[in-house]
Amino acid sequence: MRSFLSSFTFKIDAKGRVSIPAAFRTTLVEFGSKEFLAFRSPTARSIHCVTPQLIEQLTAAQNPLAAFGIGDPTLATVSLPEIDPIEPDPDGRAVLPRHLIDYAGLDGMALFAGRGSYFEIWAPAAFDTHQHALRQRLVPREQP
Repeated sequence: MRSFLSSFTFKIDAKGRVSIPAAFRTTLVEFGSKEFLAFRSPTARSIHCVTPQLIEQLTAAQNPLAAFGIGDPTLATVSLPEIDPIEPDPDGRAVLPRHLIDYAGLDGMALFAGRGSYFEIWAPAAFDTHQHALRQRLVPREQP
């Protein structure tokens, strides 16, 4: 299928370990990797998770001089220094770095949201609020 679909919620233990959804692990393998790359979302208080292949595509498409600070910054230029590679263990669990847990406000629970070519990790209540806001922008308002 090669798409991250649906949403799943799992408990995060005291060491930052969380189960990665089995469907997402399968999709990672379909993309040719067991690991994913995680970084702070540039647009929300969530964790952005991509495949190594997607990062390769983003960096190949950017202006080569941007890597040296010449020209406008790109998402890749800003995010690359902050990326944490994460590989689930054989049981499907992975340790999320503390700085990402804190950034996303994950308080014991993590909601994994599929976004097609990538996925996000959210605090469940923050995800609900974010999804509601997105739906409000899509649904036409009723006329009086």
